[in-house]
Amino acid sequence: MKLHNAEKVEGTSIKIGHRMGRMRTGATRTSKMYTAVFKDLDGRWVNRSLETTNRQKARRKALEIQIGLDEGRREVAPTRIKTTDLINRYQAFIENKGLAPKSVAKYKSELDKLRAFIEEHHLTRADAFTDLIFYDFRGWLQKHTHKQGVNYSPKSIQSTLTVTKQVFKWGWKQKLLPGYELANTTVPKARPRKQPCFTSEQVELLLEKATGQTRDAIAILAYSGMRVGELEQLEWGDVRLDKGALGVFHIRRGGSRDTTKDKDERFVPIHPRIRPMLERLPRRATRVMPGLRSRKLLAQLKEHCRRCRFSQQFKVHSLRHHFASLCANHRIAYKKALAWLGHSSSDILDLYYHLHDHESESAMRSLAEDHGWGHLDANGNGNGKLSASAEGDASWVNFGSPGVPEEKSDPEHTLSSVLRNGGSMETERAGFEPAVGRNTPYDDLANRCLQPLGHLSGKPPIVTAIIHRVK
Repeated sequence: MKLHNAEKVEGTSIKIGHRMGRMRTGATRTSKMYTAVFKDLDGRWVNRSLETTNRQKARRKALEIQIGLDEGRREVAPTRIKTTDLINRYQAFIENKGLAPKSVAKYKSELDKLRAFIEEHHLTRADAFTDLIFYDFRGWLQKHTHKQGVNYSPKSIQSTLTVTKQVFKWGWKQKLLPGYELANTTVPKARPRKQPCFTSEQVELLLEKATGQTRDAIAILAYSGMRVGELEQLEWGDVRLDKGALGVFHIRRGGSRDTTKDKDERFVPIHPRIRPMLERLPRRATRVMPGLRSRKLLAQLKEHCRRCRFSQQFKVHSLRHHFASLCANHRIAYKKALAWLGHSSSDILDLYYHLHDHESESAMRSLAEDHGWGHLDANGNGNGKLSASAEGDASWVNFGSPGVPEEKSDPEHTLSSVLRNGGSMETERAGFEPAVGRNTPYDDLANRCLQPLGHLSGKPPIVTAIIHRVK
């Protein structure tokens, strides 16, 4: 075996280095893990992974091997399990683990890809599946197509490679493999793809076109953020119209085994847009939407999108994205939005909150003013004058007025434009609720704070300073 950066460990007859291999493309790839090459007690050459990328640790492990040789210790030969047997055992472990049927099916799909690669490349021994082969598998996935005739997405490849690492790590822990060869392999994280998201104007137009249970389902999904499975299994006992002024949904089922996808129950306030709809719905069955089926709803939604000249990329789940975008657009606290949507974290919610990051815009205004770039009012207007102390003999610059999305009168954001362009793929820009007024909550707070001070003439300077700070 050829080793890269090989060295003979002092006091031993063992060489250590990085194993080198050649891919099918002809390119050379070097393992990150150190390998020891030596003769065993029977005079046969042995190549053993030292399971470390640290040279000092590799030297110490080589010394341990040499001590064992000097003492005449014979190591028990590791089990030579076949790769297909290891995969089958891991799949049986997953099936007996008590996971949801959809999760088991997902694992089987990922393992089938690994089986196909193993069979095509005749990789019989599981202990021979090194990090070099792992990266070959990644390249193989990138070149192959899905059953629908399209290439695997980066997210799908990430999922398959993650399951592959789990297989070999499990085999190592079960002592079916002498080591975990893939310990230091990395799976590049796939960037989330841009997902279609209805605007509130589009949702309202869909509600004008739809009728019956389809209309009710679209409205509830768009203004509650529920998953379609959660709406399918929503019962009237979970709709608490008597709780508070708005009422709440108690979402506690919708996935497998009579629970939600994330196994947690949650409460979501009922949006005023859909409360009258819930009040008039008949209660002849246990479920709110008896007979609702996700596939049928998807077909009907696609048909309404076609009639409205919206993109055919929209899905039923796009209504959930609309609600997430609505939360971001109206400054709902991130943690509260996660709780309503039933997430501990969410890439999609992160995306919407980054797009609607008013705190970031406010911080940039402060930065501009602190560095002498002129005063910016609440609308972003300013004189644009550079400070002479900051920039020397600076000239006047017109910065314009960036404004805020809810208050723009840009014709590109009108409903007719949305229809003309075949539906928007942008996030929510003008939500169903009225636009959030600037400083209104703070003005109310200030007035309440000043009520006890009515006997004073005017606002005390200290109170004025506090109010100005809060704003």
